Amino acid sequence: MSRFLMAFLLSISCVQHLSAAEIYQCEKDGRMQYSQTPCSQDQKALGKKVTQDTTDSASEKQRHVTQLAQDKKEAARLERKRHKTEDKRDKEISRQAAKTEKQKDKCDKAHLQVKWAEEDARNASPKSEAKARQKLKRTKEKADLACRH
Repeated sequence: MSRFLMAFLLSISCVQHLSAAEIYQCEKDGRMQYSQTPCSQDQKALGKKVTQDTTDSASEKQRHVTQLAQDKKEAARLERKRHKTEDKRDKEISRQAAKTEKQKDKCDKAHLQVKWAEEDARNASPKSEAKARQKLKRTKEKADLACRH
């Protein structure tokens, strides 16, 4: 992005110097033509347009150099800001992924405990069957809470 910006700024400064030449407006066979050279004898001269003097003064050149330096500084600042924002976003994404992974592990553990509680309830003696079913019910409730998020 910054390379593009620098190339763009540099091309603008170069184009400005190129546009400083005289432009001649000529007509030939009913068609309008623009040229850097004066109209030929078979063309009708419609006018001469001078965009600006081709020689910039020293102060004008210094102003361009100063402006370019300021633009470079601004581009560097924007680049640093972009990197900082991207780093912040990447950290947030990593944090969220870790949180999701932790939640998934918690849910998997809870499901495994439900499986064990179901096995205990199936294998319980008639005397401890009520206690095993109560444990299974509570384990399922904990698993539901752990897996809800």
